[in-house]
Amino acid sequence: MAKLVAVFGATGIQGGSVARALLKNPIYKVRAVTRNLDSSKAEKLKESGAEVVKADLDDKSSIDAALTGCYGVFGVTNYWEYLDKSREIQQGRNLADAAKNAGVKHVVFSGLENVKSLFGKACDHFDGKWEIEEYMAEIGLPYTSVRYSKYVENILGTLKPIKGPDGVYYLGIPVRDQPIHIISAGEAGVAIVSVFDNPSDYIGKRIGLSGDFCTVAEMAKVLTRHLSPLQFKPGNMTCEQFASLDFPGADDLAVMFEFYQSGKMVRDIELTRKLDPNTKTWEQWVVANRDQLMAIFK
Repeated sequence: MAKLVAVFGATGIQGGSVARALLKNPIYKVRAVTRNLDSSKAEKLKESGAEVVKADLDDKSSIDAALTGCYGVFGVTNYWEYLDKSREIQQGRNLADAAKNAGVKHVVFSGLENVKSLFGKACDHFDGKWEIEEYMAEIGLPYTSVRYSKYVENILGTLKPIKGPDGVYYLGIPVRDQPIHIISAGEAGVAIVSVFDNPSDYIGKRIGLSGDFCTVAEMAKVLTRHLSPLQFKPGNMTCEQFASLDFPGADDLAVMFEFYQSGKMVRDIELTRKLDPNTKTWEQWVVANRDQLMAIFK
């Protein structure tokens, strides 16, 4: 009998990838959890064979209903929706309590480090997820924390290179010449399914997912190589300058970039490739998405 896995955030980049990967494996059935049953993404999941249900992490009764009969859960919380660490922690606790009460056998949670403890500066969108991890451990939940690296997909949106007056596109990732871990969140679902496949190996573990470890200069060279005649170079923005940018949460992201440079962020490329041998490097991802990137930067 197939194991039923509830996937929260199933219409988002992380949850969507997990749901799609699970749907390709006959061992599992997917219950895609969303707040909007009428979205095109929810409809596509339904067409692909998922059971699509409505639930909200602020509503405990809806979470209880969504987890009825589930073997596993993929959980993700979204600090950026409300920019409220306390609310995110409560949402995570609601999910953990519901999973515990439902007798779920394996929760895979998208967690992150305690930056304040490791680095001495608060980073709410990291620290809140760490508190959720700690709560899951405290209540004895059989869980695995998977910690993503910087999404390569951010180059298509929040970290899109800016075209300078010289016609060159500059990558405004303020990490100087320090290499950073990156991964395609839209493709990492295969690795998550491998975690579900091997509960005895991963329950109680905190896993850092990464597809590559490279500098911004190296990233720019790859973009230039494959998107020619477009030219890319690293920008010269500092974390202090990034923190002053005029959008909510810029200061929190600036601390994250400082943390990236500290060497205290642990990710494991070898383990990630064990979980998914097809995990892409930065260059492989750029090649695979060349047409989309050219359309954005032309």
